[in-house]
Amino acid sequence: MSGDIDFTQGGYNGGDDENFFKWFTIPHMEYWWYFREVLWASQFVAPYWQRVDGTMLSDEEQKELIAISMLNYAVQTGLVEALVSFDQMQAELHRIVSPTRILEVRRLWKATYSSLYTGFNSLCNIVYVLVEQTSVWKKNTPNFVMNYTPNDAIKSVDGKHPNLIEPLRRCNSRLEIRSHLDHYWTIWVNIQHGVFMMDENFKKGYLAIRPEDVSTKVDALQRTYEDIIEIAKDCNLVYRELAVLGGFLDQYLAAKGWLVDYTNYQPHGGQRPRTKQSP
Repeated sequence: MSGDIDFTQGGYNGGDDENFFKWFTIPHMEYWWYFREVLWASQFVAPYWQRVDGTMLSDEEQKELIAISMLNYAVQTGLVEALVSFDQMQAELHRIVSPTRILEVRRLWKATYSSLYTGFNSLCNIVYVLVEQTSVWKKNTPNFVMNYTPNDAIKSVDGKHPNLIEPLRRCNSRLEIRSHLDHYWTIWVNIQHGVFMMDENFKKGYLAIRPEDVSTKVDALQRTYEDIIEIAKDCNLVYRELAVLGGFLDQYLAAKGWLVDYTNYQPHGGQRPRTKQSP
């Protein structure tokens, strides 16, 4: 998959923070950029989002694509925020001189996984909306609006779209640490100057009640960094299914009777962005 997207021919530009972190997102999440480019993502009303008859979308219809654009931005933000928190945690670990510093390492560890979850949750919302070809807003009652959950997305694609369900499940599994820290209890760790080990017996909802149940032999730094990279790679696999020609984004737009007009999109010669393998 690596190298499917040609980043040398123009386009593929975002805000300052998106461009700054290309060193991370391009090698690990190239299809995130491709999805952004195909959607021609925007946080404002855009004349290139049209109905198939060429008329401009209404404000309510525009809001749907703006919301998808913003969810897409939140995926990238979540992943790079996790990376920043991880770097800060790593630095903090080597300046431990007091219990306050130990708590700061714990806080940054939790922040890393919380950011990973934010990005994953945003991607799951995109998946659910595109696969189900439904509204971005999940409305339980007229006055109560909430987002979709990872479980909504996983249930939606389970048994029907293996190329989506497998990476989604792997991401969800890696985020058990976040779920445990946020909803259950703490995880037994050994934090010292330059050392951060976690319980190798950990699983979501697990509570050690005897000393012999605890074995802090897993390098938490190594595990956290691996989770960041592997979640980014799995997000990329999901984005590939969404963004390729005829993929779920194209199907969603067709079902809505909408299109993206690339006539004035100069980086791609007035055509839909394509991968190297596209016709």
